[in-house]
Amino acid sequence: MTWFRIPMIWQMYGRLDVEADSLQEAIEYALGPESPLPEGSYLDDSVEIDETVYELNSACESAPENVQRDANGSSEANDDLGF
Repeated sequence: MTWFRIPMIWQMYGRLDVEADSLQEAIEYALGPESPLPEGSYLDDSVEIDETVYELNSACESAPENVQRDANGSSEANDDLGF
């Protein structure tokens, strides 16, 4: 068999408690880089192939040359996009 590395995306949902002076400030914080991701749940049927990455990187089709597997089956990507 051959190994393939397929770029996948999916959605999660959750709630984040934010202390702020206004709703707008709380939203800005929640969407900003300093905000931690909340605990979440998988959104049913949201998984799909990341077509943008798939089209940009033909390594998906030749993943066996781009993946090195260790004795435990773990892999390390050798491509520039790191997926």
